[in-house]
Amino acid sequence: MLGITRKKVLKVSLLDISPHNKAILEFFFAGAGSRLFKTSAESDADIFIVDFDYPNAQKNWEKTNEKSNKPTLALAFHKTEAANTIWLAKPLTTQALTDAASKIQTLLDQSKTKETTSSTPKTEESDTINTASNLSLLKSLAKKKAPLSKQTIGSHKQTAIKRPAVKATLATPLVGSVQKDEKPSQKEKVAPQQAKTEPKQPTISLEDKKKRWSKLCGDAEDIRNINNWKSETALYTPENYLISSLQDALRLAIQSQQMVKIEINNIIFYFMPELNQAYSNIAIDSDKFETLCKTPIKKNNVIIHIMNTKEVELAHNTIAENPKNIIDLEGFIWTAMLLTSSGKLHRNVDLRKRIMLKHWPNFTRIETFPHVIRISALWSNDAFNMLEVAHNLQIPQRYVFAFYNAACVLGLMEHDAGKLKAKTKQPKKENKSRGLFSRLLKRLTG
Repeated sequence: MLGITRKKVLKVSLLDISPHNKAILEFFFAGAGSRLFKTSAESDADIFIVDFDYPNAQKNWEKTNEKSNKPTLALAFHKTEAANTIWLAKPLTTQALTDAASKIQTLLDQSKTKETTSSTPKTEESDTINTASNLSLLKSLAKKKAPLSKQTIGSHKQTAIKRPAVKATLATPLVGSVQKDEKPSQKEKVAPQQAKTEPKQPTISLEDKKKRWSKLCGDAEDIRNINNWKSETALYTPENYLISSLQDALRLAIQSQQMVKIEINNIIFYFMPELNQAYSNIAIDSDKFETLCKTPIKKNNVIIHIMNTKEVELAHNTIAENPKNIIDLEGFIWTAMLLTSSGKLHRNVDLRKRIMLKHWPNFTRIETFPHVIRISALWSNDAFNMLEVAHNLQIPQRYVFAFYNAACVLGLMEHDAGKLKAKTKQPKKENKSRGLFSRLLKRLTG
């Protein structure tokens, strides 16, 4: 009997996929499904995955399939029947994706068998596929964790792995959030194959934006008495708040390169250094998260530990079923610090000390507020104290204070006087290629 098995990881090309389902798939590929699937260019792929409910997706897939005729996993709320295609029902789950790997491998093996036997007499044995052993192997592999890697970020080590490309659709621009769960409308139930129009992105009013900025940066007036600035400045002690425990958990996750759980009063966070992502069972733009960040707590009320294999497996299932709660790890820490400080300064900070920005924040992953790009531009060009930055840019000081707090927690600020001196003394190259950048910088900084 001829037993055909496929040991290598399936190379997958994601065609038209909604951001919601793309987040689920890429999370699964990077974690529990890393031994089953890996993303690939369309030309090198073994199989396609396409979201048949996504606008024009089926039509585009039919054109692509005419040329390549590769086995396809079709995601849809309603059962889909198409040649050389396996239907995968929504909402997606870890188990369904694992089972689908076995089914799609069967299609691949059958196709390979036909190619092998096309030039030879076909026998009854040539069509026998060892699917039972494949399924057992796939289920066991799905429980294993993805390999971990490290890189330096700020003052800590962080993972180097591609992050899921996710679009935010919450009330505020929180990077790392995904679209709300997709549910079939009444129209979809009647005509599931009919092309749908793109959902409209919610618009955020200026009033709502200002309310959010107030929560992140406070509403304090500028300091007028520079010589006695401490008496006019709102100060706080980070060690008394959740942000201190979150920093401890981040340090533990990075050093161990293991998944870490943080729990306080039934609120749970997972830090996943291998993906540079966090998971929260409450929305980070919610009043509950804001209150948690701004309320003093005792550290012994926060439970932090490295998760064991069983806990990681259960957590992966939970996360895969709630992808809207996945957040970029940097964005999570950045927002938590902004909400905690709300424009106040660390009790031990020296407001008059000149500092400089080591690297620009990644604005695609963090929550922004007014003037962040101008502040980054000025502080990356030269050393200034916080009051000088606000004065040079003619902006409220609270935005500079907020930026400083959040950038510090990510290790982006340079405080060392020796390094600042060396950096500011570097000769500036006067050439035509930098002319445009120089003009742009001057325009940004006024």
